Amino acid sequence: MAVASERSPSGYDEEFVSEVEEDLQCLICYLPLKDPVQTRCGHRFCKGCLDDHFRRQEIQRLPLTCPADRDGLVRDRDVFPDKATERKILSFSIKCPSEDCEWTGELREKEVHLSSCVYKAVPCPNLNCLLKVQRQHLSYHVSVFCEWRIVNCDHCSEPRPQCHMQDHFDQCSQFPVTCPNNCGCSVPRGLLRSNALKRAPTVQVFMHFK
Repeated sequence: MAVASERSPSGYDEEFVSEVEEDLQCLICYLPLKDPVQTRCGHRFCKGCLDDHFRRQEIQRLPLTCPADRDGLVRDRDVFPDKATERKILSFSIKCPSEDCEWTGELREKEVHLSSCVYKAVPCPNLNCLLKVQRQHLSYHVSVFCEWRIVNCDHCSEPRPQCHMQDHFDQCSQFPVTCPNNCGCSVPRGLLRSNALKRAPTVQVFMHFK
């Protein structure tokens, strides 16, 4: 009887257009075979699944056996790449894994399609942004919507991430502030300076220069 793997399945977790027959499914992960290998006793497995099975047996200092029937195996002598099965599986049609995409094609064509699929979710290239968006919307997200896009301060022109701009305004020397003397003027924060009047030591006024 097959033994379930403790790691992620190695087989193809794709949406196939037609159901893949049982003899082309891995006896460990139960998915269509990826990098299929066949044992001398006639059982097929994903190479990654069988390697993981052998690894666990080696850690436990157990003899290597077939997961299906427990026949003893010699890794380098009794396990063979199954190229014919690999070619057959790669010729099966799958659906694009991207949401909303209606592409179907051979499994072997998947990566070529995804390299240009406008519906594929791709990571935003802006530093610190963790979002993924569909490729067709990436340009708009990067330049308009992303909170981590770099923008220049309207007052001093220093570049900052959009999400940090309000904090920058609180410190920006060119940010316009209302004169505390109630003269009605707005002046850059950096041009204000305080001077205590000798005639009223406890009173402060601010001088600004236009």
